Amino acid sequence: HLLSRRQRQMCIRDRVEDGVIDWVQLHGQEDEAYINELKSKVSCPVIQAFSVRTKEDVLRARESYADYILLDQGSG
Repeated sequence: HLLSRRQRQMCIRDRVEDGVIDWVQLHGQEDEAYINELKSKVSCPVIQAFSVRTKEDVLRARESYADYILLDQGSG
């Protein structure tokens, strides 16, 4: 990822403002600070996807600061 954290968030914000995307989906590695920063910049729901293989994966997903979580078995 050649873009900085701020540049990535601004790119997402611009796509939301342009009406290109209606929801933002993240992929589970983002921390609380990143999610909160992004949510302050966009006017749409933020989803955080998690690959679930163990009970601990579910517990980690439950701690997400995203508006919604998506649980995925991770096999395709």
